[in-house]
Amino acid sequence: MSNEGDNNETSREAAGVASVGRPSLLRRLAWRSTPRIRRVNAIAIMVAAVLAIVAIATVDMVYEADGRAEQSQREYAACTAAAFELQNASDCLTSEARLYVVTGNRVHLDKYLEELNVADHRGKAVETIRSIMKDAEAAADLNEALEFSNRLAERELYAMRLRAEADGLVDKPAGVSAVELRESDVQLSAEGKVDRAVELLISDAYDDSKSDINERIDECLADLMSQLQRISDESTAELSRQLDNMHVIMLLLLGIIVLVIFAMIFFVLWPSVVYARHIQHGERLELIGAYELKRLVDAYNDMHDESRRRTKQLEHDVVSDPLTGLLNRGAYDAILAEQDGAFALLIIDIDNFKGCNDTYGHDVGDSVLKKVARVVSDSFRSSDHVCRIGGDEFVVIMTNVTAELRDVVARKVEAMAGKLADGPDDGLPRVTLSVGIAFSDDASDSDGLYRAADHALYEVKGRGRNGYAFFETGE
Repeated sequence: MSNEGDNNETSREAAGVASVGRPSLLRRLAWRSTPRIRRVNAIAIMVAAVLAIVAIATVDMVYEADGRAEQSQREYAACTAAAFELQNASDCLTSEARLYVVTGNRVHLDKYLEELNVADHRGKAVETIRSIMKDAEAAADLNEALEFSNRLAERELYAMRLRAEADGLVDKPAGVSAVELRESDVQLSAEGKVDRAVELLISDAYDDSKSDINERIDECLADLMSQLQRISDESTAELSRQLDNMHVIMLLLLGIIVLVIFAMIFFVLWPSVVYARHIQHGERLELIGAYELKRLVDAYNDMHDESRRRTKQLEHDVVSDPLTGLLNRGAYDAILAEQDGAFALLIIDIDNFKGCNDTYGHDVGDSVLKKVARVVSDSFRSSDHVCRIGGDEFVVIMTNVTAELRDVVARKVEAMAGKLADGPDDGLPRVTLSVGIAFSDDASDSDGLYRAADHALYEVKGRGRNGYAFFETGE
């Protein structure tokens, strides 16, 4: 019967909901088969932090490599300027010395000594180059150039002492007066001393010495350039490597971002869309998505199942008689209003039920009602509707039954009465039934059909009860 099926389904659902409280093995495995968003985020943050630290260190190394390259360029520029300063200072000394020995003008002597002892551009240039260069070969070339320059300065001072002696200069500067002349030069005449002085400074030997100095300086500069170029190349290569590392780090960070976005879409956003669709249709949620969402889904499904169980229970309570579990008066009215085919209506009364209650008490009376309800339910098809609409009044709506099947209906009623008369000895008083039967073609509406069956019922009661009667049209 339909009401029994509803009861059984409700019982099964209730049992199913009761088992939801503890996750099954399959559900626990389903939880563990997907990642936890919290763990994914934590790993992504840690990896991103490590990559960020590496990126910062790489940037520092890029700056260092770039700084070394710039430093090498600055050092090369400083060395080049110092080398030119050294050559210019040396040429200045040569020019002033030659002008003095040729013209005898004291101004050139003073300028020479000023450059040699006070300005000392040669010494400053040498110190600049020495502070930068790290190559031993370059240092040797520089020292040799400086040694040649010093020898040349001694030669220039000697020539200028000869000129000062030739001119009879009384107040000779200290740098010149300290020079000792060779005895052969002391014996020369004034004109001879001038010629000797000019010979010392304007000659091939003097020019060769100047060339040696310039050659050593050029070699020193070439060594410095090679050294600084090597440093620049190394710095450029290091800069290129670090930039490549930065590209790799950026790609890894981009990969992490894409991975996190994919994880959020695949394990959070997409499952949320699926959840929303199921919730909209009032369905249970699929166990998909991240671990945290699956925990939420389990909780929701538990509530969903419990809500459905309660709803079905409420629906059952609304349409069911609380004592017998049969359909109640409200359900009867709804079912009768929806019937559109041929059907039979049976009204069943328990004979002398009031006397049973008065004699045996209401508890026994309730047990009799339950027994009768059970017998009536077992006597009809599952497609028929058995209702309790009053204290001891039952109604059966037999679907798809016409007046031509009255013999089938009669046999069911007789079988029902037989079960009550010959049933097991359960300690309950024996009862009989009075049944009035009408078919849907005997009345134009449900009220008329009920009155017809009720008329047949009263006919049975008028004959002494414990029987059945069909409503006959025209009665």
